[in-house]
Amino acid sequence: MAPLTRATASPAASRLPVAARSIQQLQRKTPTSQNQRPEESWEMLQGPRTNGVYAQTQEDNNGQDAMDIDDLPVSMQRANDALSPLRALAERVGREVELFAEKLDTWKPRNDEDADVKVKAVGRLVSEYISIAEATVTRLTAVHGDEQQSVFKHIWNDSGKPSKLDGDQEEDLNLGSGTTLDDLEEWQAELHTWQLLHQLLECRHPTQDVPSAEEHARTLATSNSNDRFSGDGDVWVEFLSKNRSARDKLTILTWLESIAPLDEISGGDLETIEEQLESKTAKGKSLFASGWSDTKERLKSEKRLRLWDTPIDSIHVLPEIKNTEGSDVIITQLDIDAKTRQQREVEPADRELEEMFFEICWTMLRRGKSMTELREWCTDRNEFARAFSMGACASSDTHPHVRLCWRRACRQLARMGGKYAASAERGVYAILGGDRTVAEKVCHNWDDFLYANMNSLLLGQYETYVLQHYASGIPQTKQQAILDSISNSAEQDAATTCRAVMSSMAKHQASKLTTSQPFKIIQSNIITDQIKDLLIDQGIVLAQHAPQLDVASFAELIDRKVADLEDEEVEIDAIYDSTNSLRVLTHLFIIYQDLGMSFDDDQELLTAAENVVCAYIGWLRLSGKIALIPLYASRLSEERKNTAMAKVISNIVNDKERAEAIHLMENSNIDVLQVLVKQYESALTYSRIGEDNDDKVFTSYELLRPYKPESESNMWPGKRILTYPYADTSLKDGERLLIHSMAWFVLLENNWDLAFNALGHVARCFLAAGRVQAALDLYEQLPFLSISQTLSPSVLGKQVNIMDEDAAAPDTATDTVHNLRKSSRRRMSIKAERTPQTEPDWKIKQNALRRSARLYYELGQLVDVLELLWKWRDSEDDYVSARQYNAKVSESKAEAQETLNDLNAAIVSLLQPGFLMHYQSSETTEDDQMKRIRHAYLPEIVLAYVASLHAAGHLLTRENLLKCLDVATEIAANEDLVQCFKETGRMKELVQSFALTSKAMLELGQSNASRKNKNRSGARSLGIWEVHV
Repeated sequence: MAPLTRATASPAASRLPVAARSIQQLQRKTPTSQNQRPEESWEMLQGPRTNGVYAQTQEDNNGQDAMDIDDLPVSMQRANDALSPLRALAERVGREVELFAEKLDTWKPRNDEDADVKVKAVGRLVSEYISIAEATVTRLTAVHGDEQQSVFKHIWNDSGKPSKLDGDQEEDLNLGSGTTLDDLEEWQAELHTWQLLHQLLECRHPTQDVPSAEEHARTLATSNSNDRFSGDGDVWVEFLSKNRSARDKLTILTWLESIAPLDEISGGDLETIEEQLESKTAKGKSLFASGWSDTKERLKSEKRLRLWDTPIDSIHVLPEIKNTEGSDVIITQLDIDAKTRQQREVEPADRELEEMFFEICWTMLRRGKSMTELREWCTDRNEFARAFSMGACASSDTHPHVRLCWRRACRQLARMGGKYAASAERGVYAILGGDRTVAEKVCHNWDDFLYANMNSLLLGQYETYVLQHYASGIPQTKQQAILDSISNSAEQDAATTCRAVMSSMAKHQASKLTTSQPFKIIQSNIITDQIKDLLIDQGIVLAQHAPQLDVASFAELIDRKVADLEDEEVEIDAIYDSTNSLRVLTHLFIIYQDLGMSFDDDQELLTAAENVVCAYIGWLRLSGKIALIPLYASRLSEERKNTAMAKVISNIVNDKERAEAIHLMENSNIDVLQVLVKQYESALTYSRIGEDNDDKVFTSYELLRPYKPESESNMWPGKRILTYPYADTSLKDGERLLIHSMAWFVLLENNWDLAFNALGHVARCFLAAGRVQAALDLYEQLPFLSISQTLSPSVLGKQVNIMDEDAAAPDTATDTVHNLRKSSRRRMSIKAERTPQTEPDWKIKQNALRRSARLYYELGQLVDVLELLWKWRDSEDDYVSARQYNAKVSESKAEAQETLNDLNAAIVSLLQPGFLMHYQSSETTEDDQMKRIRHAYLPEIVLAYVASLHAAGHLLTRENLLKCLDVATEIAANEDLVQCFKETGRMKELVQSFALTSKAMLELGQSNASRKNKNRSGARSLGIWEVHV
């Protein structure tokens, strides 16, 4: 697996996955001050907006009406609760996120493209990302540049060595409330990452039309001004042209030198460092110009006291002269190698000064300064001997043999210095000579360690090459001595050698902390060419820790099955401390995918790697960047992209936003229909609607309750309709998700069968489970007539109610049809050319569409009747109350009559033969559900309707009692309905209900026997029921 993918700086218990940490970080970083200065705000950093499709989409979305949060399931509402702090992040870094998406959107390589074309495209894309990062760093530097320089001035402690600031010092230097210095440093790290990738692309993915290896080598040699490498002229270029791994190492070294001035520990310009050191001593500007001045004064003082007649160095036995502190014996001569030769020390102040001197020399080498520049710097400070020793071979005409010997001498100086040589001095000579072991002892961080190792490997490889090809004139013994002094430099590619380097660096105390930083993890895996392993590792980490995430809408995108790929749970990596690093890693997945990264048909490894992309999609989702998601989802495998998009769009409840999402998915070449099907299946599974529990199988729906009249008036036939169940109106999360998922199908053209099959299935499951409220909400949001008129133009050429027998075929070749998906902002009418249809063709197609829509249509009729029965019960109560208190009686009566008329019209379909009998399925479960619906609702509805007519006969007009007889006649003629009553054992209740109605007609007839019954022409009479004695 990839190196540096396990966090080592802190235990797992103290770390959280990206979603939770991002929210916590945002809560800390969100500006709260009302008096925030403009220059401290992210608004200062916003670049000019472009007109890209994603930028435009996001702008449009920002202007849309907010979705109704109350309509969302609880889990979705929790996600929106988590959205508040993330909105701050969306405002702060949203523009950069959009810019990355825009650049990626314009780069869509085809699968059939030549490999060279893809590599060039990748290079251009990475260049675009570099430009974005550079622009952001420039804007942030304008705000926090001075603050960063202040940090650089504080990092050199009293001993002249760089050190990390503690938390309190960082807090004191934090001047901005909108953005922080951390933001600048993070973007600088990202910029360095993209630059590294771009520089390595040309080495590792050469194309046919790039310059030849020799030209490339010459370009590298020219671009790297460090004459430690380029001083050998043509030999050096020849070496580079023949060794790709050497070019790789030189590229890494050049990159490390370019980023050194921004090092978090030893950063800052050289002048600032020198000024900081000078300010700490009394010598000021003459700090490095006076040599070992304190030691010199100490020797002079001893000579005056002891009165030697001869020079000290001529004395056979060197005198024991202690330093001013009395701790060490000091040297008696002042040449630069006196300490190692005499095995003595200098005065403490001089030793400290010497350490400072070589720290600056080390810093200069780390920043790629040439030996010529180093020699000039030493000369300007009167260090002529050191200028010669460190810059002896700076001349470009120096023979390679001379440089071999000089580098060997540098290695010897580094190794033989012992405790009497300054550690930085040994490190400087180790870098010049290519000795990794000694150089590592003065490394401050990850960058230093990598530089020391790459430098040693490159020089060792080069010197081996020189000895193999240009050894003439060098004695064999000398050759062997040089080879023995060279560090191990096996001829292998840089990625392979880097893996061993990274592994050893992770164990070294000085680099351990920096190796767990997000971008250092990514950079190390770019260098070792193990991005694939990094993606897999991070995907496994996400899978293992997904259950700990509080934000369900983020965690649900992570596939947890791959958590078992690792036997033990691993720690959360530092890479998820930063959403920027997560974004970079996601784009690296896409880039390497197009460069040929393969998982060898190992679906589990691919799933693990795709978890990283899904994590970024989850972050975009939480940040409200929904418009960007299809672009990234399109780079997932087919099944994963459909699953991810299905979960993402479940939050969208606004039709305008749904249409826009469909438009974006189509632009990203995502199969919208498959996404909707996946969303529907997921919602169905989550809701568990239709899964029968043997202990709680729904068998009947209760609409009536027994009724005992308080007076002799039998207004109701022993039972009365229950009031609307207001206490049971809440929907379950799964039910809401199902209803929301159904709304998407209406937005697709030529989708009649699938839409109505799904709608019918959901309505059937709701009613079969007794979830009438869910069915009411379904039909309220998605009424049959509206759906039919919306979908019919794409299949019939005109808007129709498909169940309307009188609907006629289009009579023109051009019909105006509604296209819901041509505009992302509104429905618009367009002219579509269609072939005229003959009446037989129209009828055949209409009948086929009816068959698909009938189930949803008839279940909708049943729901309508239920709703009207409850409405009648309310009208009853209002009318009775109005008569009792003599208040608005006529209005209440008119309302009751209107409701009854609607009920009479709606019940007709339910009493017709074949109602809910047309549906046939090969699935036993579905047939059982339909039978359950007929048994649970139809008898109860018929009995409730009879009770309504009975009450209406007393409240409105006695003619309603006669309608009960019509109902009896229709039931008798409907064998299906009769069978339903028999199978449910409710025929007795039906007969009793009709008997009570007959009794009521008789009683009403007797009460009116004294009055002459004058009927209007055509009116039905109750006279036959009057009894005359």
